[in-house]
Amino acid sequence: MLTTLRIKNLALVADLTLELQPGYNVITGETGAGKSILIGALNLALGERRTAPSSAAAATVAPSRRPSTSPGSVRLSNHSWRKTASSLARTTSFS
Repeated sequence: MLTTLRIKNLALVADLTLELQPGYNVITGETGAGKSILIGALNLALGERRTAPSSAAAATVAPSRRPSTSPGSVRLSNHSWRKTASSLARTTSFS
């Protein structure tokens, strides 16, 4: 189960940590709030290739690095609530 999504220097996001709870989590927001950036970050961390966006709509699907001196990164942490399973973390960095 995914417990934490940490995004640094990706699209409009300078630094964000999203803590998810056991059960059903819903992400809602107005247009332009960043919901698609969260999904794009999740896809990057799971291995999807990042491509340069050719339009504003494509930027939400394939987010680009924030203009800064620091490279971007996305970190996923998950934990199984079963006592026999172990935790797992995966970090994807890009520049």
